Amino acid sequence: MRAGEMWPRILLVLAGGVVVGGVLAAAPPAADGVAPLPLTATPVPLAPRDPAVRDVGRLRYMGGVELQSTNVTFGGLSGLAAGRDGWLLAVSDTGNWVGFRTVEKHGRLVGVTDGVIAPLLDEIGGAALVKKAGDAEAVVWDADGTASVSFEQDDRIAVYPRIDPARPDSLRTRAARIIRTPATSGWPDNGGGETLVRLSDGTLLWFAEDGQDAEGRSPALRIAPDGTVSALLYAAPTGFRPTDAAEVAPGRVLIVNRRFTPMEGMSAVVTLATVAPVMQGEVVARLVPPLTTDNMEGIAVMRADGRTFVYLASDDNFAGYQRTLLLKFELLNASPASARRP
Repeated sequence: MRAGEMWPRILLVLAGGVVVGGVLAAAPPAADGVAPLPLTATPVPLAPRDPAVRDVGRLRYMGGVELQSTNVTFGGLSGLAAGRDGWLLAVSDTGNWVGFRTVEKHGRLVGVTDGVIAPLLDEIGGAALVKKAGDAEAVVWDADGTASVSFEQDDRIAVYPRIDPARPDSLRTRAARIIRTPATSGWPDNGGGETLVRLSDGTLLWFAEDGQDAEGRSPALRIAPDGTVSALLYAAPTGFRPTDAAEVAPGRVLIVNRRFTPMEGMSAVVTLATVAPVMQGEVVARLVPPLTTDNMEGIAVMRADGRTFVYLASDDNFAGYQRTLLLKFELLNASPASARRP
């Protein structure tokens, strides 16, 4: 196992449990029904050594926070989507919905409010009882409220109608449809359906995290509105793996990719790719230490006044040495700028 592949697997083990006094304990159970989620938000700079740093590549930092909660089921955020009125909808790899609304001041992210948590329900209305059944990794949230959730290990997409965290009871909705395809049969158990994005034409793109070919390209599927499935490949930056994506223009998607190395620690690269049989992303920004970063697994896009804003979220794996970060950036349309390093 290469060093670049080791950490995602360590994370997947830790996501199934909590380290308590050095012992791997059972993971927190899914929330018992819909519940308010108390959240505290501590502001974080982009560059701890130089809080004046704002730009990294084509992203301009618009504030960020570390999220914490007294609810022990909060954590493991592995997918993120944006809705109206500042609402963000996330899924956790322990089988929960997590919703909250951003608090912004002069356009900068300073906090969150109205948190809510609830278990993801299957098609018969039951919550996942084991990790393999509840390993949600990505969510697409359409304008009509339809939420499509990608699960890995048991690779499938569950479709939920009329989801709205502003109406918490909507999170009691059971899956109305399950999408499966034999095309995922070669995807690794702990490296399957990690990334899901809907294009403006209704097409779904579904990426595996692992299972790269000899050239290091990740397998992906294109699922047309009529259900037709075709294979794609995505060439992530060397050593990185795709973890989430969002469309920013017709046929153009932002993809967040993560990597761990013993020397560098956890880092992320955001790429911009055009949908094609082989997708080659251009680097938009690199979030590497000492810049603020963690196990970045969620990306969402909001548009306002002709500007495009990008939110990134991290999966803390319920590990004390990791954090749940929510970072906001503006995507700059100018040619890539040199990042000022601390």
